[in-house]
Amino acid sequence: MKNFEKLRPRDINLEYGIGTFSGKLDYYIFNEPALNSFSKELSQERNNEDSSYQINEIVKVEILPLSVILDRQLPEKQIIDFMSIDVEGLDYEVLISNDWSKYRPKYVLTEILDSSLHEIEQSQIGKFMKNVGYFLYAKCIHTVIFKEST
Repeated sequence: MKNFEKLRPRDINLEYGIGTFSGKLDYYIFNEPALNSFSKELSQERNNEDSSYQINEIVKVEILPLSVILDRQLPEKQIIDFMSIDVEGLDYEVLISNDWSKYRPKYVLTEILDSSLHEIEQSQIGKFMKNVGYFLYAKCIHTVIFKEST
């Protein structure tokens, strides 16, 4: 956090996890930081004898719903153009923790692994995003972009 504050002093940097409730969760810290996750199942799957990835530490981290963080931090009437969510297996939980009637980014990027365009539209995330007024706009390997229907 000190480096973020030093290198990006105009940013708002928060040390929270995002979840469907307020509380604390175990955060799995790997020897490869890109794999750090709150997902116990995914972390255990990646932490095996056949993998070069190993869990170095498990820490308790405070989590809040996305809507609570946006209520606290987003300036009134601020428009969100682009929201990127990549949380190693818990993207759906982050998405459902938002208040979509209040916070409507124009574009939402999320991660959906190993899926075709048809599978994305039938996935839990695809169906949810359609329900809140977004459509599948683009896909790049594991990254899926939804665009707000206008």
